[in-house]
Amino acid sequence: MKRYLLLVILFASFGVYINALVNDFVMDDYYLILRNPYIKNFSHLPDVFFSNILSIVDVNSSLYRPFAHLIWMLCYYLFGLAPWGFHLVNVLFHVGASLLVFFITDRLLHETPDAAGSRLLAFSVAMLFAVHPIHTEAVAWVSAGMDVSSAFFSLLAFYLYLRSSDINSPVPGTRYLSAVSFFFATLCKEPAVTLPVVLIAHDFTFRREAIALTRYAKKYAPYLAALGAYFALRITALGGIAPVKNKTGLTVYEFVVNVMVLFTQYLEKLLFPINLNNWHVFHPVHSLFTLRGAMAGLTVLGFAILLFTVQRRIRLAAFGLWVIVIPLLPALYIPGLTQGLENAFTERYLYLPSFGYVLFLGALTEPAWRKQPSRQTVAVGAALAILISLYAVGTISRNKVWRDSKSLWSDAIRKSPESAQPYSALGDVLRLENRAGEAIEYYELGLRLNPRSPHLEANLGLSYVALGQVDQAIQHLEQAIKLMPTYGEAYNNLGIAYIQKGKMDTAVHMFQTALRLKPNLASAHHNLGLALSSIGKTDEAIAQYEDALRIDPDYVDAHINLGIAYGEKGNLEMAIEHFQLAMKLNPNDPVTLQNLANAYRLRGQTDRADQYIRRAEKLRKGLP
Repeated sequence: MKRYLLLVILFASFGVYINALVNDFVMDDYYLILRNPYIKNFSHLPDVFFSNILSIVDVNSSLYRPFAHLIWMLCYYLFGLAPWGFHLVNVLFHVGASLLVFFITDRLLHETPDAAGSRLLAFSVAMLFAVHPIHTEAVAWVSAGMDVSSAFFSLLAFYLYLRSSDINSPVPGTRYLSAVSFFFATLCKEPAVTLPVVLIAHDFTFRREAIALTRYAKKYAPYLAALGAYFALRITALGGIAPVKNKTGLTVYEFVVNVMVLFTQYLEKLLFPINLNNWHVFHPVHSLFTLRGAMAGLTVLGFAILLFTVQRRIRLAAFGLWVIVIPLLPALYIPGLTQGLENAFTERYLYLPSFGYVLFLGALTEPAWRKQPSRQTVAVGAALAILISLYAVGTISRNKVWRDSKSLWSDAIRKSPESAQPYSALGDVLRLENRAGEAIEYYELGLRLNPRSPHLEANLGLSYVALGQVDQAIQHLEQAIKLMPTYGEAYNNLGIAYIQKGKMDTAVHMFQTALRLKPNLASAHHNLGLALSSIGKTDEAIAQYEDALRIDPDYVDAHINLGIAYGEKGNLEMAIEHFQLAMKLNPNDPVTLQNLANAYRLRGQTDRADQYIRRAEKLRKGLP
């Protein structure tokens, strides 16, 4: 029977996300995956382990997640930049996590006095976890896969811990494997450091008679060693445990109140996973003596009373409540959130805490399994089947919203119309689709909501560049720089505008300024190369193109323009090499094929040149 239950969990956890495999890259995937040089070459392994995860975009942060890069590196070498491969890995981690939920629940039930129907109860808990719609952000969004992988390794570590401390048949060595898995979890994402607290909560709940710290010192030692190794790596890479904290504008009192408000919202989404949104707008509360503040305070008090009440009566339920709150604690520390106060509430943070919720829910149904078969058993089983079906439908439906950036941000605009961010993001989508006129409309709507946004001003300027309205573009880009003097991308875009005005010397100065502010901005190196090439400085242009490709080896335009520059220098071999690399990255570009044909013709290889010319002509005519 166990084998069939596991197969159902496997198929359910994979099946509800099968429609996510056709989804595109969205949001942070653009720079964490598509433009991430670290995942494209093993030579970047030192960079992966000794820098923060946002160093690829020259952002200083407290995010240390090297295993996320390693997983994406594996995906890149297996699937290239095909989105389905990255989505598949996310889904497989989710499948593994769902199976571990079954194994863990089954073992916990064996530690519970008078537990009945443990297999069916563990199956119900695992199925609820497998299809819960709150997981869609973590599983259907590639960049959020670090939440899923961290949870997988945390659950594996916990399961191995249970095996190692099994009173009846402990498995030798599993505690050390558990500590290794815990170490891996911390390298995926920071909240995994709370696992030792979960282990203590487990021992306190299920084995109170043996909770003496002296007796447990040896038991916890491997996890403390793993934690020490993690913090040693973290401090070495970042220069501190958490060197970057965001300003929230909240007093200590307001911070405490809003922790309760956030916690209440997370509980609400676990209970009612509807109206899901990738950009929830968090409205802070400034006093406990407001309706939201008072409700949050009462919710936290009620949660504490519930935990105290079930701690001795229903151990499994009590542990479920602990697993909700402990992994969620880092998400409640608002200054540590990189996305800022507005987006403080985020669904992906509930991935691991949801295990606690479904465990608590399952524990409440445990009495119904004691006398089988019975009307109560049938009623509870039917209710769980209905809930699982509703969850599955919700998950499958939500995956469709994550199909691409346009559908995702359109959905966010409907649900968070008071925020400028969704308008800005949808404007970016339209601009990249060469629909600059429509993009401008969304950027202007965003500016009405946030008139002091340098990013909106800069992107509005870039849209006007695309339309050839250079003076308006310069006006908006200069305003962006006024609002944010260290905005390297704005200087880069301003340089593009000055190229269109024919002011090459000014454009060169703007690109150089952009690179002083952001040395790893590949597009600025490329654009500086274009400007230098236009004023006859071909050697300097070549150096800039090569710098752009050092940062981003898949930069197609840099390969093309480097090939042209080498061709101008008479180095046809290098020109052909870069045209071929560009063609490999974008095989359906007739311009690249034409350049390659010209290079072969200059080398006297007319037959090969004619071959590429024919292919270019077919592409221009839309022929296969």
